[in-house]
Amino acid sequence: MLFSIVYGLILVAVTLAGVEILASFLVPPWPQRALRSVEVAASPQAGINSWGMRDRERTIDKPAGVGSRVTIVGDSFVENHATRLSLPIAIEQKLSAKASPIEVVSLGVSATGIASYYYRLKDVGLAMGSDAIVVLFYAGNDFVAANESFDSWNFPPLIDESPGRAILGRIMPRTNWLLINRLRLSELLKGNKGVENEVDTLIRAIRLPSDERVRALSRHVKTYYHPEMPEAQIAEIIGRAGPGFWQQFEERDVDREQLYGWILDLLVGKDIDRFAGLSLTPEDAARIVSREEIVATLSWLKAMNDVARARGVPLLLALAPVALVDPTFADFWKPWPRFFGWNYLSDARHTQLATALAGTDIHVVDLRADLAGIPNTYRKADAHWTEKGLDIVASRLTREIEALAGRKR
Repeated sequence: MLFSIVYGLILVAVTLAGVEILASFLVPPWPQRALRSVEVAASPQAGINSWGMRDRERTIDKPAGVGSRVTIVGDSFVENHATRLSLPIAIEQKLSAKASPIEVVSLGVSATGIASYYYRLKDVGLAMGSDAIVVLFYAGNDFVAANESFDSWNFPPLIDESPGRAILGRIMPRTNWLLINRLRLSELLKGNKGVENEVDTLIRAIRLPSDERVRALSRHVKTYYHPEMPEAQIAEIIGRAGPGFWQQFEERDVDREQLYGWILDLLVGKDIDRFAGLSLTPEDAARIVSREEIVATLSWLKAMNDVARARGVPLLLALAPVALVDPTFADFWKPWPRFFGWNYLSDARHTQLATALAGTDIHVVDLRADLAGIPNTYRKADAHWTEKGLDIVASRLTREIEALAGRKR
């Protein structure tokens, strides 16, 4: 019996080791596999480095001659694919103009949330010798549910897109990545319907004459997102603003607007959702914000601050507001009040989180003060920063990073 047990354990160990070795031929190298759930080929022309980040090429060890290495963790607001520069590159350029020997590394990955930020910071950001960490928290989609606090993960999942969070990810990280990728279990892959050539299809539809444009978009929404709805009802929702709405999507050199399928999905879905009207006003939104959600979200931010402090690394938390602060964005979406109502709810959460953070020792910069009331700082379609908005944010964070680096020295 003892022989059978030992022999069985050896077989299991050998099998698992073999699976991990085989997986190594199918997955990207570290740290890309710890950052993204899909493999991204390096492309200097597109500004994508070998880690799959929208950044210049970086090294694990801090380069000689660099005074401080600052790492920025976040989602698509760090990557900023719609602007000419990512946020870290924009900040690094501003620092270089001031002759500041500070390297600003991007760990921004679109379609990820606050739990992913924590493990990306812990397993990659701190492993590469960062002298300071900036976490960019976006009020539009970074809050977690009441039962998803940091403390609720005492029993880690078997697999997770953040390998440091999962049992399998800690002992077989390559196999963990392969399973997440092939089974489409990450936030990005679960939320993406993967409609073939959807972007090109929507571009062609937008360029059609007015009546044909709305019909083409309505057919697309009915086919891929809301087959249960009459096409005429979808057309009424999409065409509600009239022809002038579509002028925003005309070709331009910078800040070109792009219509995505997920936008149309939400636009139609929110309009027929009988619960969406609850957040139509700021007063309604403030009443329905869950205190438990704020507490759960705060627990992750405290955990990030604690793990950075344990390594002697200062952390800066930057709160990015939703596009409600841009008056031109609010005007653009007036025909769809239920769709726009999410901004009121997110802004109310932002306010309550900022209040809660004031009672902690986390270094916080609320970017709402920098962006409030300034027009054309957010893109109308996807609610990300325009070139103007990015420059405002980069300027503010440049000053904050210089102060952090000064304190570190």
